[in-house]
Formats: sequence, C-alpha cells, structure tokens
Amino acid sequence: MLGAVLHVSENDFGNARYDGPQPPKGHGLHHYQFRLAALDVPNIKVPDRAGIEAMWKEARSHILSETTLTGTFDVH
Repeated sequence: MLGAVLHVSENDFGNARYDGPQPPKGHGLHHYQFRLAALDVPNIKVPDRAGIEAMWKEARSHILSETTLTGTFDVH
C-alpha cells in the first residue's frame, strides 16, 4: 500500500528501532522472533514509548494477515 509506514515499538534496549542480534559471546544459540502484520490502514497512531502491547492492541482490529519469523544467532 502506498504511504504505508513500518512502526517499531520500544525494544529490550529501550530504543524504538531494530538493534540487531546481540547475544553474549559464548552464551550459545539465541532465538529471535519477529511478528509481522499486514494492516488495512497505512499506519496506526501509537507513541513509540507506548510499548509493544499497546501497539498490537491498536493494530488488532486492522490485521489482514499475520505471521512470525524466528531467526537464530550465535557469537563464538
């Protein structure tokens, strides 16, 4: 959809952006889950600091399709 915007809520590092995988060195394989949704609106209005639950609550009524992706990462 033209005008659509990716929205990222505050993460575990306290940032409203994707920070990439950062497992502790030698700590073993870490799993990272990404939850994606296609909405029937170009964007939703949720402040960055509102948190992930507030974002999904607002998006829930607009979801056309949803999926998850799990990636793994390890630092040796």
